[in-house]
Amino acid sequence: MTQYARPDNDTSNAGSWQANDDGGSPPSTLHECLSKTTASADQKYITVTDDEAEAKVCVIRLGDVTDPSSTSSHRFYWNAKDQGSELPLTVSLLVGSDVVASKTTTLTGSYADDYLELGGSETNFPSDQADYNNLQLKFSYIDDETFGDTCFVRQAWFQCPDAAAAATTSPAFLLFVD
Repeated sequence: MTQYARPDNDTSNAGSWQANDDGGSPPSTLHECLSKTTASADQKYITVTDDEAEAKVCVIRLGDVTDPSSTSSHRFYWNAKDQGSELPLTVSLLVGSDVVASKTTTLTGSYADDYLELGGSETNFPSDQADYNNLQLKFSYIDDETFGDTCFVRQAWFQCPDAAAAATTSPAFLLFVD
């Protein structure tokens, strides 16, 4: 089984990212647009336009998951596109403000799923339950040419294995023999 940590709060939006909904009124928060279970579930997304050649950054807090007591199968996913300019989007997994892992992907004009599976020293980040309660995703988009290109992200999450089942213990049993 798998646990999912979906966006549940906007931590920082220094990059002027916007929440959008093509099917109705815009949501008031970025995390509302990214927390859906399927990318095509609705028409909500976050977007940012860079016409200053400066990185546009937002950080989204993820919901808590229980420590799985295993470092295997830790992944973070996102679904994104740009206007077809093939510019880079960097997505980073944070524990608090510390970057655990990041991946830069070249966007295209069509929405595409992407992910990063943590490996090696990256999977040693969860030292205890507190780490799993402090996960965030950071999105950074930059147009070095100042053409005003736009990035769109419509889904993101972190996943890891289910927590190990708690060990069951038998009640004490005493046998007295005469």
